[in-house]
Amino acid sequence: LPVFSIDNFPVTNEQFSVFLSAVGPAKVKGEKLFDVDDPDARLHQRGEKWAADKGYESHPVVEVSWLGARDYCAWVGKRLPTEAEWEKAARGVEGFEYPWGNTWDTKKINTMSENPDAPYSAVGSYPEDVSPYGAYDMAANVSEWVADWYKAYPNAPTSDIKYFGEKQRVVRGGVTSSGHYDSVSVVFRAAKRTHLLPNSALIDLGFRCVKDVK
Repeated sequence: LPVFSIDNFPVTNEQFSVFLSAVGPAKVKGEKLFDVDDPDARLHQRGEKWAADKGYESHPVVEVSWLGARDYCAWVGKRLPTEAEWEKAARGVEGFEYPWGNTWDTKKINTMSENPDAPYSAVGSYPEDVSPYGAYDMAANVSEWVADWYKAYPNAPTSDIKYFGEKQRVVRGGVTSSGHYDSVSVVFRAAKRTHLLPNSALIDLGFRCVKDVK
């Protein structure tokens, strides 16, 4: 891959609030950037400005659509990572199973919520969930949008063929919001991929940005 830099952490509520204050939660034609009506959102408008709810400033922003993630990254002079870039940043040149290595360890990540109102943690709360490149929260916390359309790998089984093509965007990273995932190691593998419609905005879905290095 060409050289790139990736954010150490997912974008936080505090960071995204600055973007919302400048741009707003929707495009001119009404395309949703941020689901303001969802009760799980931890960002709210106060007067003319947007602000993170108290105590959630450093939590990863959620309820952001793919378009909102893309536009935020562009607004700060960056872009969404490709699927290959995200996986490279998570696994390193050794191709680790998990960001820290090849041995599953439930103590390294938040595998089950202690707070049903916010199943994820403030970014960097689990310092051992860090990749060889210094990127945190890539095994767990929130899952993350990446740039690509969901397509089959070469020679891959085609059980998901109805979702392939320019229909759904790829989502990477483990999700901590479902308690039954506790100790199910496959959910948190760095190679795990899934897909969602671009206008999806969920309680456990965030993003981080990358930047090209010349």
